[in-house]
Amino acid sequence: MQMQVHEEMDSIKKGLQGILGKNVSFSIAMEERYSADKSYMKPQVPIAVAFPSSTSQVSRLLRFCNRHRIGVTARGAGTSLTGASIPSKGAIVVSMEKMGRVLEINIEDQYVVAQPAVVLDDLNHRLEKHGYFYPPDPGSSMVSTVGGTLSTNAGGLRGVMFGSTRRWVLGAQAVLADGTVIETGSRTLKLSRGYDLTSLLVGSEGTLAVITKAVLRIEPQHGRMGSIVAYYDRMESACGMLRSLRNAGMPIITAEFIDRRSMKYMDRKYRGQPGYMVIIGIASYSASLAHDMRLAASIVRKSGPESFYATTSKARVRGELGSRKRLFDAMAARCRESGLDMVIGDVIVPPSRLCAAVREVEKMAGRYGPGAAMFGHMGEGNIHLNIFADLGNRKHAALANRLLNSLGEIAVRHAGSISAEHGIGLEKKKLLREELDAIHSSKEIELMKGIKKAFDPKGILNPGKIFD
Repeated sequence: MQMQVHEEMDSIKKGLQGILGKNVSFSIAMEERYSADKSYMKPQVPIAVAFPSSTSQVSRLLRFCNRHRIGVTARGAGTSLTGASIPSKGAIVVSMEKMGRVLEINIEDQYVVAQPAVVLDDLNHRLEKHGYFYPPDPGSSMVSTVGGTLSTNAGGLRGVMFGSTRRWVLGAQAVLADGTVIETGSRTLKLSRGYDLTSLLVGSEGTLAVITKAVLRIEPQHGRMGSIVAYYDRMESACGMLRSLRNAGMPIITAEFIDRRSMKYMDRKYRGQPGYMVIIGIASYSASLAHDMRLAASIVRKSGPESFYATTSKARVRGELGSRKRLFDAMAARCRESGLDMVIGDVIVPPSRLCAAVREVEKMAGRYGPGAAMFGHMGEGNIHLNIFADLGNRKHAALANRLLNSLGEIAVRHAGSISAEHGIGLEKKKLLREELDAIHSSKEIELMKGIKKAFDPKGILNPGKIFD
C-alpha cells in the first residue's frame, strides 16, 4: 500500500512538473505556508503548490487534476476569514500570484481588465492617474486581490454607496474543472443574453471555476472627500444621525461604527471615548464639498453626540480610514500576544434593524467570558463581532461557537443573513443550512449542488466549501 502511494505521488509530481516546470513546489515549508488563511480554521497541508503564469497553464493543470481526481484550491492573498482558502486533504493549492497584470485600462468605456493577483490598492493607484477608481474597498485592500475578492463577493468601507463586488464585474475569463476556458459577460455596461454566469462565478469561492481574468467597471473619482468622526453614548443616536444624513441626500461614501472595546486597539487618540465611534465619509465635488460638509456637520450636531469633529484634510481623512482598516490586524496581533485566537463574525441586517440587532449582540456577548468587540459597516447594517478565545481550550471553543451561532440567529431574526461579505467557506456551512431552513428555503442547497455538479462533475474544485 505504501509503495502504491509513493508511485501515485511520483506520477502526480511528474505530471505537474510537465505542465509547470519549476513553478510547482513539493517543499514541506512551502506547503505549510499555503496550508492556512487568515481564519481560525484548522490548516491542511496540500500535496503541492502550483504557480501558473497563464490561462493556458491553468487549463492544462485543471485538465490533469480532473483526470486524476485531485482536489484544487485556487488562492489569492489568503485573506479569507472563513477557511475558504484552506485546501482539502490530498489537494493541491493553485496560487495565482504570478498572474498579476493589469491588461487594459479603457477610460472611454469605463472598465479595466485585470488578472486575478492584481492587488486592489495597486489597481487604484494606477487608476488614480486617470481620475478613476474601482469602488470595492475591503479592509484588506492593501493585500487582497481581484481574484480573491471576486471569489467571496467582497464588500468593504465604500459599500454604503457602491455595494459589493458583484455590481462591478462586467465579465470574466474562467477555467472549468475539465480545463475548458469560458468567457462570460462582456465589456459593455448592459447585457441580457440568458443566465448571468458572471454573477454566478462571483461569490462561488472557487467551487465552480478558476477565474483567470476579470473585466471590472470603474468610476470617475469624486473631486474631494471629507469625514466626520463622532462619539455617542447610545447606538440609537448614531443610527438616527445616519438616517437624517440620508434623508438630506448627503453623498455618503463611508459609514462605519466601532464600539468602545474595539477602540482600545486603535490609535491612542481614539481610546477612552464613550460608547461608539462613528466615521462618516462624504464624497463630493470640489465646488460643493464645503456646503455638504456644513450641512452634514449641522445634522450631526443636532443628533446629540458626546463630541465630534469634521475635516476635509486629505491626510486626516486617509488617516481615519487607515485606522479603521488596520483595526482587524491590530486586534489579531494583540490576541496572538495574549495566546488567544480571534473568531470574526460577519452578519448583516437591514439598516433599519441595526440598532436593535446591536443591542441583542451586546447583551449576548456581555455574558461571554474571554471577551468580544464589535465594529462594522453601519450604512449597510453589517456587523463584525470579534470573539477572543483559546480554541485549544474546549470550554472556550464551545463558548465561541455558541456565540457565533447566536450571532447568526440574531441576524436571521432581524431579516438579515449569516454572511455579508466574508462568504461561507468551511466555517458557515451549518449556519447557511440553518438560515435557509429558518426562511423555508432549504431547496436552495440542492439547487447549488446541482449547479456545482454541472460546472464540476467530479467535485475537484475547492472541495468541502459552502456545503459538503
